[in-house]
Amino acid sequence: MYLKGIQIDLPYRINKENIERIMVEEKCSYEEAYKIDYDQNWKWQKRRRLELETRCIAAMFIRLLGRYNTKDCSKIVIDCVDEVKRKGYSCAMGICPVDYLLDYEEFFSKGDKEKKEHVFQIIKESINSIGKAKEWDMKPIQEVFDKIQELEYNNYWTYGRKVKSPNKLYTAELYIEHEIKEINFYILIRDMKGEVVQKKLIITEKPSEWFYCGYLGKLSWLSDTEIELSNKAWQNKWSVLSK
Repeated sequence: MYLKGIQIDLPYRINKENIERIMVEEKCSYEEAYKIDYDQNWKWQKRRRLELETRCIAAMFIRLLGRYNTKDCSKIVIDCVDEVKRKGYSCAMGICPVDYLLDYEEFFSKGDKEKKEHVFQIIKESINSIGKAKEWDMKPIQEVFDKIQELEYNNYWTYGRKVKSPNKLYTAELYIEHEIKEINFYILIRDMKGEVVQKKLIITEKPSEWFYCGYLGKLSWLSDTEIELSNKAWQNKWSVLSK
């Protein structure tokens, strides 16, 4: 079994004052108020926000790790809590949950670079604890941690192969920058010396694989000044090197 995913989650934290207020205002039961509070005040504003803002480093770790064999774990779910209750690291159907103490309001107040560093620490501490308990080979994992720091937490990479222009003067490649609040797709145009002569932003999307994986496709030159990015479902064209 290979470790293929890391998810950082923010389980609902009951706010009794909110629930009691909703019960009075909506004249509803505790269970109904609980659901209303979760839907209105937690699901999107906190839980989904944390998930999106942590994908940058979580996805970077998995991408750099490659094929890492474990006995029983294919995905680690890090539950950010206000009180650690879970003891031990028991996997069920390949999923290994772990508690991590987090002040989410403090996290949200940080700048993007600080958030990257904080997410890195969350992942590092959680995986080190799991790995120690399960006696994993930590050398490949430590190498990934070192690489992330070497890259200064910048999850930037090239997808697919470089393709030559019809006149053989340039190459094009799909270059991706995954940030805290968004992911940006660029077409990089290089001359034959390998120097970048144009960096064209073509797509901006939410920073989650669920949103951006559909854009991963094949670059093709349609002419000396026009490029197409396509997959099985769609094609988009952009003009480059305009004269």
